[in-house]
Amino acid sequence: MPENSNPASSPVPYPVLVIVQPGSWECDPTKQTVFSLPDRQLHYIATPEPTNRKTSYFPTPQGWVLVVVPADPSSSWWWSGSTTYLLNPEDRSRIELPPLGDNDELPATKCRCVLSDRVPVPGSVVLVFDLQSPAMWHCRVGGRWFRHDYDIGSYELSEEYCPPPCPRTRKKNLLDVAAVDGRFFFVESDDVLGTVDFFEHDDQRPRLGVIAVPGVDFAEGFTATYLVDSGGRELLMVRIGFQGLSVDGPWDLRVYRMDFASAVWRRTEDVGDRALLLGDENFAASCSASGCGLRANCVYWMNCFGEGGSILYAMDLHGSGAEELMRRGNSPGVPPRPFWVLPIGS
Repeated sequence: MPENSNPASSPVPYPVLVIVQPGSWECDPTKQTVFSLPDRQLHYIATPEPTNRKTSYFPTPQGWVLVVVPADPSSSWWWSGSTTYLLNPEDRSRIELPPLGDNDELPATKCRCVLSDRVPVPGSVVLVFDLQSPAMWHCRVGGRWFRHDYDIGSYELSEEYCPPPCPRTRKKNLLDVAAVDGRFFFVESDDVLGTVDFFEHDDQRPRLGVIAVPGVDFAEGFTATYLVDSGGRELLMVRIGFQGLSVDGPWDLRVYRMDFASAVWRRTEDVGDRALLLGDENFAASCSASGCGLRANCVYWMNCFGEGGSILYAMDLHGSGAEELMRRGNSPGVPPRPFWVLPIGS
């Protein structure tokens, strides 16, 4: 189990899980507790913007963190004039982004951010999508923000989960998005891979498309799906199957690599010198295992499905079982669960 470390002893090795402690913000808003995966210890790091409690942070699979500082701290939405930038969490350097415009109306919670490039340059796309509704926002480094509402269909909820008068028909929205070679991909369905493309000549309108792919076999019961970019060059899909409704294991772990030439998912047990990091609400990323001091060909999965708390497991792709690394209990009044922050360029 993790031990506390001296915050002044040495730099914190990344990647880390940021942990929300009960009452920690009220006690000391200048510090944040993190669990370092390489040394398996708890550390304390300085909060980037401790003076504004409404500032929000959205980690990306590429390691950068989107920071939004609202112009009006009393608002629950980020309105016109809110400052935005990409933050390097290790050295605190930043890439300035445009302020939000008059009609951007970016919600302050339940969003995810993905970058088109691992190292953003002028023209790179910053994509933000709402996890609860079919809406997305994007800007280019050096450009301006745009909002776009999209339609990728709907689904029906059973009356058991949505009794009258609750509407049973719900609009689908993006949940798992990964970027490879400047394009964004998402899982539309078991046999459809969705795409999101941006073109400089028509920057306000992202183009949504589909790629038909054969479905893959998976265990019966509930399955958690994650879309991961491997170094920005390969697209991987991780599926964790649960036995019935049990969230405590054992699990059926399967990893697939997208063969774009044949438009087919190919199962693999070898992702090379990569470690795959999976988190809450379909967050997924990868980093160099040797460069970060992690186990290669390994999935580090934060299982947030249990009612009793969140548990971090290490699972080798060759099926040697799951090793528990950390356990955090749920706390009343503390909605955020632990989330990953990765080193830049890993």
